Amino acid sequence: MVPAILRPAVYAPMRRVSERRMSSGWALFPGILAAFIVSGLVHELLFFYLTREMPTWEVTMFFVLHGVCTA
Repeated sequence: MVPAILRPAVYAPMRRVSERRMSSGWALFPGILAAFIVSGLVHELLFFYLTREMPTWEVTMFFVLHGVCTA
């Protein structure tokens, strides 16, 4: 479910924008990273709604790190 949402909403537009500035081989990296950042922010939002505690940004940093390693 998540890839079906993030791919057309975040990854594909970011990759299209990146392809204007760099080769298509390198353009996938900003798309991947953007998708993981958005996923981390959504997780922070969900945790906030469930616990009503201010975000610590640990979850987002995990997704950023995971995105960098994946890219």
